[in-house]
Amino acid sequence: MNCAVNECKVMRLGRRSQGKLRPLEAVFRQDSDALEFFPLVNIHKKVTRISIFLCLETKHELKERSDKDEPNLTIKYIAGDPKITQKN
Repeated sequence: MNCAVNECKVMRLGRRSQGKLRPLEAVFRQDSDALEFFPLVNIHKKVTRISIFLCLETKHELKERSDKDEPNLTIKYIAGDPKITQKN
């Protein structure tokens, strides 16, 4: 393992509540470090307001284009950003 512990930032999410577990957020410098450190854990990218806005904007554009009789369109995530492409 090439990942040093001091290169990882770990914090608890949410507020303390008796009898409830809080999730951890671990931030690594590279995706590969996270996969190496947690091989059996589901890893999700953080959802930001900008990414939510881009997704909603792309869905709206897809609906508009579908209403204008452009068939076989779908949303595909390219490099983490939603894009409208032709279905295969």
